[in-house]
Amino acid sequence: MRLPAPRGPMTAALFDRLGRRPGEVHLPPVAPAPEQALHDDDLQLALFACYELHYRGFEGADER
Repeated sequence: MRLPAPRGPMTAALFDRLGRRPGEVHLPPVAPAPEQALHDDDLQLALFACYELHYRGFEGADER
């Protein structure tokens, strides 16, 4: 599966990091207010990507 297009600063940083060697990930301190989390596309896409990495992975992302 290919990485989707980022939807904001969180997924842009995460997807950029997935194309590099394994190591620590420092995402920008950007988070929606708790009451908006369910409707924040950037946060939801980042969560989906993390689950997808755990189960199957993405093309170009290191398996480690």
